[in-house]
Amino acid sequence: MSSVFLYLVVVLVWGSTWLAITFQLGEVDPLVSVIYRFSSASLILMLFSVLTRRPMRFSFKEHVWMAIQGILLFSVGYWMVY
Repeated sequence: MSSVFLYLVVVLVWGSTWLAITFQLGEVDPLVSVIYRFSSASLILMLFSVLTRRPMRFSFKEHVWMAIQGILLFSVGYWMVY
């Protein structure tokens, strides 16, 4: 894959995320809408993992690091943006 193609995919996905955010504002509290978005994304990723038979076994230490990343990078980060 070319770098230009990969760049355009990232721009399209990232841009559509912020477009979706503008559609959500006003109906419910912004932080609740973030919970909706991340919950639906996690369900879609879990379904994708099951359908493609990807291994989903992680050690306790890996779970702790993923939880820290989710809390700091996604939860706190989005809370500060809103």
